[in-house]
Amino acid sequence: MTQHLRYFNDEALNQAAYKAISAGDRGAFETIMSASPAMTNMALVFRENMAKTNVTTDTLQFLYERSKLSNCDKAVLVAYAARCGNMTALAFFETIGLFFNEAVKLDNNIILNNAIRTGNLYLLEFLMARGLCLGSLPCIDPCASKECLFQGGIELLMYLETLGFVFVFDDFALQHACLRPNADKIISYLIQRGHSVNISAQRYGDSPLFLLLQNSNLNFESFCSVIQHFDVLKDFHQHALTYCCENIRDIRYVKALVGIGFSIHRRSATSGNTMLHYAAKGLNLPMLDYLLAEGLDDSTVNWSGQTPSQYISLGSDKGDEIVACIEFFLRRNTSIQHVIKRSVINTNDVVRRYFLSSGFDPLTEYGTIDPDFSRDARALFSRKGSLFWYVYILRNDIVAKKLEHDHDHSCRHFRDEKGWTALHIAAFMGRKDAVKLLLEKGVERTVKDNKGRTAVMIACHLGHLEIVQILTRVSPLP
Repeated sequence: MTQHLRYFNDEALNQAAYKAISAGDRGAFETIMSASPAMTNMALVFRENMAKTNVTTDTLQFLYERSKLSNCDKAVLVAYAARCGNMTALAFFETIGLFFNEAVKLDNNIILNNAIRTGNLYLLEFLMARGLCLGSLPCIDPCASKECLFQGGIELLMYLETLGFVFVFDDFALQHACLRPNADKIISYLIQRGHSVNISAQRYGDSPLFLLLQNSNLNFESFCSVIQHFDVLKDFHQHALTYCCENIRDIRYVKALVGIGFSIHRRSATSGNTMLHYAAKGLNLPMLDYLLAEGLDDSTVNWSGQTPSQYISLGSDKGDEIVACIEFFLRRNTSIQHVIKRSVINTNDVVRRYFLSSGFDPLTEYGTIDPDFSRDARALFSRKGSLFWYVYILRNDIVAKKLEHDHDHSCRHFRDEKGWTALHIAAFMGRKDAVKLLLEKGVERTVKDNKGRTAVMIACHLGHLEIVQILTRVSPLP
């Protein structure tokens, strides 16, 4: 093995050495070192192990004994260990006297700033107790203080403030803080120092309230502790309510927003959507129940004449949730004719099977949307020799069987009155498995219908990207 390692460059050897140590294979590491010790950057291998919180003192000792580190390298290692907050590594460096190294003392500011980045007050105190001095810092790196804030190092920041350090955070820092696990504490700290949470979304992106709702690490109690600071009259906060109605299943959140002045009866000025429209779009049944109980009307139309049930996201991969949402509106005697029509070109098999098993026939409804498809769809699909019907009802097993016995190719090359083949209909409906099966059985992908459209053109028009990829792959050579 050793004789082959000379063909590898610096980076490859460094990565191999690091992986050998990470896997605990010291024999492989020794082999790499003996092959080309000059090429392997031990400082790099050391540094990569600093980021591993589970690195052992034994491993660090093993690396140190085999390294020929310069003073500069040693200073870099201490700084990087501080950056990673790796107390095991720092304790090891103390045992070998590294804190008394002149290069480490010279890098005092870098090491302390790296420690501040972690937000760990204990780590900072550990370093100061070993001779590193905060008094020599002219100021704290703004990036370090900001990272400390994001890490939730409020206690550390307050300690530094008592020593006379002053921190200035911009509004972007506040917005970024909203996505951190301890967002409530960070926001409270910033508010106490004069920051406002009512930041224009147009200037900084999403509003802080919207970001708080997206923060899956923030519990409800923490959310409630900070929302009182938001001005509900600011229009840029309204997007938070629509997001809540669409995506959050826990009703307590929308009730909390209502409690500080948000109105669930408000409509979108641009689309006319009610909160019911957004709840239906997100398949959010608990929210639909709550909003209807609060007096919203599921027959209300938006500016385009669409009711909430027309906003059900049929394109979602959550088939069971789509069906549950459809049944919810059926129980309320809401017309779902438009939903049935849309399901013809929907790629979700769970929804299509639900309609078929419930006696609904999307094909008979589809003519009002696309007259070019077929006015007599049922008769066409059932025509003797046609595979269309079996593609439609998801019976690939029957399709395969018919093609196996299709000795005269009558099924394989069957075309309807508009020139469509079974491949056209499979592409039209987004039936990925059927498309693959038909291609495997020799159905020609380049056949054009009476309007000059191939199956891939149909798939492109309907946005079935996976079907497009399958149909555009180069055929294997015979």
